[in-house]
Amino acid sequence: MSELQGRATFGTIEQIESATITFGPGVTPNAAVITILPQETEIAEYGDMAFSFDGGEHRGVECKADLGQLQRDRSGLVWRISIFDRRWKWKFGQIGGQYNVRNPDNTIKSGTEKTPHELATLCIQAMGEENGGWEIGDLPNTSRPAVRWDCDNPAQALANLCDQLGCIVVPDLDGRTGRLCRAGSGADLPSGGVENWANTFDPPETPTAVAVVCGPDRFEVDFELEPVGEESDYGTNNQEKGTIKLLDDLSYKPAAGWESIMPGDYASIFDAKGKHAKECAEKSVWKWYRIKIPDGGIIVPGYSQTVNANTPITSLDCILLEDRLVGSVEDQVPEAPYSGGVVTTVAKQRRPPAIVWGTWYHAKAGVPQSGNYNNTIDPNYPEESKYLGEFSIDADRRMVVFSKHMYANALGVDGTGIDLAPTAPELYLRTACTLLDPDTRAPVRTYKWRNTGAPYGTDMRIVKHDEIVLGHTADEPTGVNIADVSAELDYYLDAIMEEYKPQTPQQVTYMGLVRFDLDGAIRQVTYELDKSGARTTVARNTEDIIRREPYAQKRARQREKEAIQKLRDTSNKVDDLPKTWNIA
Repeated sequence: MSELQGRATFGTIEQIESATITFGPGVTPNAAVITILPQETEIAEYGDMAFSFDGGEHRGVECKADLGQLQRDRSGLVWRISIFDRRWKWKFGQIGGQYNVRNPDNTIKSGTEKTPHELATLCIQAMGEENGGWEIGDLPNTSRPAVRWDCDNPAQALANLCDQLGCIVVPDLDGRTGRLCRAGSGADLPSGGVENWANTFDPPETPTAVAVVCGPDRFEVDFELEPVGEESDYGTNNQEKGTIKLLDDLSYKPAAGWESIMPGDYASIFDAKGKHAKECAEKSVWKWYRIKIPDGGIIVPGYSQTVNANTPITSLDCILLEDRLVGSVEDQVPEAPYSGGVVTTVAKQRRPPAIVWGTWYHAKAGVPQSGNYNNTIDPNYPEESKYLGEFSIDADRRMVVFSKHMYANALGVDGTGIDLAPTAPELYLRTACTLLDPDTRAPVRTYKWRNTGAPYGTDMRIVKHDEIVLGHTADEPTGVNIADVSAELDYYLDAIMEEYKPQTPQQVTYMGLVRFDLDGAIRQVTYELDKSGARTTVARNTEDIIRREPYAQKRARQREKEAIQKLRDTSNKVDDLPKTWNIA
């Protein structure tokens, strides 16, 4: 048997017939395949692997034997063993943290800001890599991508970060170092020592257009409120029990109308309509107020004017209420005291709570009865310009629930007498909401798109960034943070468009073992040793040396697998795929 023209070593393996390995970028390991003759010495399953030929060597550290099979070929009985490179260790470990968390105005919450370089460094450290041994300068460092890591795999977290910013993970296999490289950018191939050479044709699958989509838009609206109550079992055969109706439509409405009864004095209802009717009245009458759909619908700042021109909202089902306003305020929050009792403060942003304003019956101190209290909303929200009592928002039923009775006095505003005739007040709720498209019930979102120039007539490629939210108010219907949102969308669009730049794929085979470092352009390097000699095959801007899944497809499959797993781990998750958007 002739001698092998070169040498491959791994642990205690002795007589190697042939060996080959293809290295590629990413966070999953590649496997070398070696063919050896049977041996008595036990095969070690962990150690360094080296390929050497004519003074050249390629070494991989911390490799792991994966699978061995005893087979018969022309040489007789042989073992074929696959050996993982050091990335097999990267499937272990965890990383946690929430960074670049957004305030309501899309600024970064204090204490959470991290640059992409800082995020990448956290991942690299959690992967057990050499501190400072990775080159990360190619990773764009301008944006502030929001991350929410919760016991996530650090290698996958790093790959996801690079995906967002148009980069790939390229490890060095001879040490705990590596690089984050810009996709498509890298070294040219040398012309010397070429055994064979080929240019290939591999154009990208380019969509007609690409779009980056924000999280659901947030709209601040002054909703008119109307008094409602809970229906009882009186005269309804329990069919309408528990439904919400206007006060005048309730089965237990007094014969002389609600103006004939003092709020809270519902003994006459008990006598006439029963216990359950009285309980419903006590719980809901003059306390429950539902959003009113006026004639012509609700005009929503930023939606009716800019998103869906001159189209008001005519169904409560399209409104998802929040309990906060769109804007934000900054508070100085005390930190833990230092020695000596010195207390420092830190700025913390928060969204102010929703407010109620309008005209209602107002009992002044020392006056048993008084007239209607007129309230005018102030854009600066001074304390005296809003209702100061307790209330909550029932988002599911689009209602405001007051802790006390809220009504107007139909007898006028002089307010010094004892007469009172409760009637509907003029109340408004100012709060933020998200909207659903009237036809599809999909969330209304902002997006920005670009035409790629591809002539294939495909649909648009969509990339979602739910952490980016555009807020609308009456004063700024096009968006209080439109400039920041637009700039951030442009940043991500730039990274996506880089994926579709035309490349010139090459595949070259060199005589002997030639060291090549993977980068953003050199995507595969294969080393082969057998009785005929040694060869190095390099693929630039392609991954077609062997039938190996291309990096982009592999990352797409890995992300899909991660998404499926998260859905399995998360209950009651709402699928809010974008259907209706407005353009920033």
